[in-house]
Amino acid sequence: SSQATSCPAAPSHASTSAFTAYSEGRYADAEQAYAQSLEQQPHDASIAAGLVHTLLHEGKIAQAADRVTALLAEDPHSAPILTAQAELQMREGQPWLALQTLDTAAAADRCYARIHLIRSRVLRIDSMYASERAEVENAYAIDPEDPDILYAWRRVISPAHEIEGIQQALPSMKDLDAETRQKAEASMHSMMPLLSENSQTCK
Repeated sequence: SSQATSCPAAPSHASTSAFTAYSEGRYADAEQAYAQSLEQQPHDASIAAGLVHTLLHEGKIAQAADRVTALLAEDPHSAPILTAQAELQMREGQPWLALQTLDTAAAADRCYARIHLIRSRVLRIDSMYASERAEVENAYAIDPEDPDILYAWRRVISPAHEIEGIQQALPSMKDLDAETRQKAEASMHSMMPLLSENSQTCK
């Protein structure tokens, strides 16, 4: 966490047709737009990684794997490409390999936000929810405009902050009527399932 807080904020994302389509969940359109952009800028790692992310959202695992292999042959030390490889490894059911790849990506650029995002997904698999939330916070602190990071932050961090705020506020509000207090407590409890994994063995 201390390393992430020292990272500068990522530059604002350009409002390209590919980024807009990806942000809106129009992955077929995003794939086409990213492919067209790569024809014009074939060595842009961020565009190439964006195409891999899009293919994974579409469930095109084989195509994503072929793309990652070609990209790594061209630039084996690119943090965006290595992180895309880690995301692919996650989808292929190899989180232990994903962690190793993320370490390599961090050695290339520890301030690349999606490293923290993908690591948070591995941590969630291991039921390490506090560490997961810390990594999501790190990713959001660096690049809050990334659609996948924003989604993860809204899913995990935002309700956690709301619950914490209610817990801290209620004891100090002595004049709060019983009905309002009950509604606040009900709201807090209704958000609690967002912070835990449905599991037969863990809570």
